[in-house]
Amino acid sequence: PGSGVEHLNAFFAEGLGLKTAGLDETCAQLRNAMQMPVVPEFNKFDRFEAIADESVAVFYSELIATYPNAKVVVAVRDIDDWYDDFVQSAAARVKDPHFLLRLPMYEYLLGSIDAPVEYVWKKRYALFYERLLGVLSRERRKLMPVYSAARAGLGTSPA
Repeated sequence: PGSGVEHLNAFFAEGLGLKTAGLDETCAQLRNAMQMPVVPEFNKFDRFEAIADESVAVFYSELIATYPNAKVVVAVRDIDDWYDDFVQSAAARVKDPHFLLRLPMYEYLLGSIDAPVEYVWKKRYALFYERLLGVLSRERRKLMPVYSAARAGLGTSPA
């Protein structure tokens, strides 16, 4: 059990042995950046070899610019599966502190979390991937079906 991003984070840390920022630490740093009255600095992750969290989606272009030699793993999944899972998990996790920490990020990316609008959420999700793949060169990215691997029980074992 667990989300694809949890599996990806564990794979970086346990499977590849990389010094990896914790999910909540990553989100807290990026959430703080959202609240800065000036342009924030994005070098908060210099001491790590890997970061993974949904909150990275808000500042992917700034992180790519801050770490120009970094390789980027893009976790991909079917849009209908993503929507169904997100709506289900959001309803179940409404009081979960980990979910609440990410709530401003989700609302920035999707709009209101209280009233899911399937067409709009799916459109925003697809546009995010379009923009990301448009600015990220093929040499810097690796597409991974992380969610499919997690569901298949592949856990953190490197392939």
